[in-house]
Amino acid sequence: MKIEKEHFVISYTKNESEYIQNLVSYLEKESNRILDFFEMKELQYPVVITFWDDLNKFREFYKKSGKMIQPWLVGVSHSDESHIHYIDLLSLEEMQKCMGHEKDTLKDLYLCLLHEYVHTCHSEYKNYQDSSMYVNEGLATYLSNQFVERETYQVLYDEKELKNGNRDYYDFYMFMKYIIENNSKEYVLKLIKDKKMQEDDFHNLFEDFSNYFNTKQKSI
Repeated sequence: MKIEKEHFVISYTKNESEYIQNLVSYLEKESNRILDFFEMKELQYPVVITFWDDLNKFREFYKKSGKMIQPWLVGVSHSDESHIHYIDLLSLEEMQKCMGHEKDTLKDLYLCLLHEYVHTCHSEYKNYQDSSMYVNEGLATYLSNQFVERETYQVLYDEKELKNGNRDYYDFYMFMKYIIENNSKEYVLKLIKDKKMQEDDFHNLFEDFSNYFNTKQKSI
């Protein structure tokens, strides 16, 4: 079964039938918000979204990319040589079979889909160039609203851990949230497009971020 919209085409299974119309409405609204952030009117091609109702087949599909299959993986985004974007996502029932997703709800599925949609927009925005992990995952988690800020957040790790991608997604989220909300939009758009700038500015950005949250925590 398939639904075609301006920014995306969704192929879904009977598992999504009960909520597919609500999901489509949600993604239509949110896709416009995401595109607005990147100051883009549209993607070159609509995103091809496929729901999978078989975890093993999904993992076999992902295995063909040559990447290691992580037990928590529930969705991926990628593009082909023609720059057509694809999002492959497990149905909710299959997501719940993955490590860390056992208690996922329909809301989690929506947010995972939006997370992958942010990746596709970012990929096109930066002309398919590489980016630091803190930017890739920080943007995807922040713009998809996957996490709620914790009042007692502290930066209790070395900056190299974050720079090398050795932190969890919540830390990427908090770092990117701080960058976006404490810098000009012009600066942020330049940063997320330029990997050299991401590396050159990282130390100063991290120091400001760390000082802000650690000082805030001490004052509570």
